Amino acid sequence: TITTPTTGSVLRLGAANAKVVPMAEGTYRFDGTMGDRITLDGPDQPNQVSVTLGAQSLTGIWSPAYRTALDYQGRFENIVATVVGNDGPVQTSIGLMTATSASKPSAAAAPTPAPGAAQGQAPASLLDLTGGFTAERLLTTGPEGERIAIAGLTGNLSLSGTDIATMMEASARLQETQPDPVTGKVPPERMDQMLAALGDMLGAYGHAGSLTMSLKGLEVVDGAESVRMESLTTGFAAGATDGSGRLGMTLGFGGLALAPAQEPAALVPGSMAIDIALEQLPMAQLKPLLTEFMRLSADPSQMDAAGQVLAMQMIAALSQAGSRLALADLKVETPGSGLTGSGAVTVDQAAALGATADVTFTIRNLDAAIQALGPKPGEPTDPEAAGTLMALGMVQGFGQPGTDGEGRPVLTYRIQATPQGQLLLNGQDLAPMLQAMQQMR
Repeated sequence: TITTPTTGSVLRLGAANAKVVPMAEGTYRFDGTMGDRITLDGPDQPNQVSVTLGAQSLTGIWSPAYRTALDYQGRFENIVATVVGNDGPVQTSIGLMTATSASKPSAAAAPTPAPGAAQGQAPASLLDLTGGFTAERLLTTGPEGERIAIAGLTGNLSLSGTDIATMMEASARLQETQPDPVTGKVPPERMDQMLAALGDMLGAYGHAGSLTMSLKGLEVVDGAESVRMESLTTGFAAGATDGSGRLGMTLGFGGLALAPAQEPAALVPGSMAIDIALEQLPMAQLKPLLTEFMRLSADPSQMDAAGQVLAMQMIAALSQAGSRLALADLKVETPGSGLTGSGAVTVDQAAALGATADVTFTIRNLDAAIQALGPKPGEPTDPEAAGTLMALGMVQGFGQPGTDGEGRPVLTYRIQATPQGQLLLNGQDLAPMLQAMQQMR
């Protein structure tokens, strides 16, 4: 039982059991269970939060050297959490949840071998880490019958070449630089310590990492309105090779259905996928600049002039490295049409626009979108749709006609920004058209 003196809240964790066995390498194997009922009493509300657990198991290896468990497996069944609010109780249930984590010595070569280590062997604290969780049959219900249901949820994390000893040590130092409880800000005398710890922690994550999340069978219902989605995925990846960094993101969904149906239904995307990344980032040059930016952000009075200088230095570093925003893939599907895209925008201080670009979009069956927005026979034109129809008509006129691999009609739009400052659409200079549009306004 834990009581908070300031609020009077009482947390009851129940009875936990653990079996700990010392291992030969100085680690400890543990097997245990948590209490099958956990409650939190608020100042004026007994059992404001309650959690019950069914069958459960948790086993792993505790490492005193790293002050954490890097290898473990957990399984928890029939979890039910209830939170009592002013509007009534909100209940969340999970049929099954699992969690895993595993570590192994990293295959990453060490710049300077540890004493006694063979050439190319990583230091003992460099590890490759993998972890993940799953949750099945999630259901949240509100006091008025609203509900969120998820058939399955999965997450996976991987890190390569992680210096776990440095990470844990930096994490401990970071906890010592908490914001002032009154002002909510980190005192100036602790700012350097915080930035140093944060820099060490970020540097210890290793040379590559990724995080992915996927969801299936989503259903959100609130009265007569509902959103259903067969799948939703997102992912983040970071890595560095020879000092050149990459930060990538993916996002996608499929099987989207809305009730009541949104009009025009032919334009509502049923699926979407995007893969985008910042590439060729000069990590060694950016790290001190970002650290200084964080330092200045603590004192907004210094940000204006110094912030502009930092921004220019960042742009110069990005330009020298040839950094770019790359759109590897874009796909959007509607019932009657589709959109694809790929290309890149590259930072280039020598370019007239400060960057160059070469991006291509392809629209399939744009006629279907225009027809869906048009008035039905015998009905007047919707004033709001009229402007959209005019814009789509212009877009249609600018496209390069062709067909895709399945013989369907497509319009292609290749957009380029040249070093000389020209904006080209399918090889044609856009300047005259943009000037004419400006004069019309």
